[in-house]
Amino acid sequence: MGNTSLKEIYIQLEGHYEKMLKRLRRETVIREFLEDFLEDEEFCKLEKAMEMQDDAAAFQAAHALKGITANMEFGFFAHSVSALTESLRYGRTPETEELYETVKRDYYRTLRIIKGEDEESRTLRYTHD
Repeated sequence: MGNTSLKEIYIQLEGHYEKMLKRLRRETVIREFLEDFLEDEEFCKLEKAMEMQDDAAAFQAAHALKGITANMEFGFFAHSVSALTESLRYGRTPETEELYETVKRDYYRTLRIIKGEDEESRTLRYTHD
């Protein structure tokens, strides 16, 4: 997470820092949850399931990620994984692959933001101040 403040991370994530702070009460706890997210395996499960065209496993992994991202107040990533989850709820739909590509992009962007490696988000943030 480098020198980036938690509030700045949440701004870049288009998330809700104040809700997280209210719920968890201490920044150290939020940092621990962010660090735990970096080690989470659900996205790997989703990738494997999508590759194997195992819709039931893909739905389970997407649903787990939906819960994680919603609880973590992850903004754009929570939104995209929620859409993918719904597209997989009853099996693949015509838009599932496109939604999955969006989730992949958002997942890796979220990792870069948390690690303090996402120059694009910082640039966008400062140009809109």
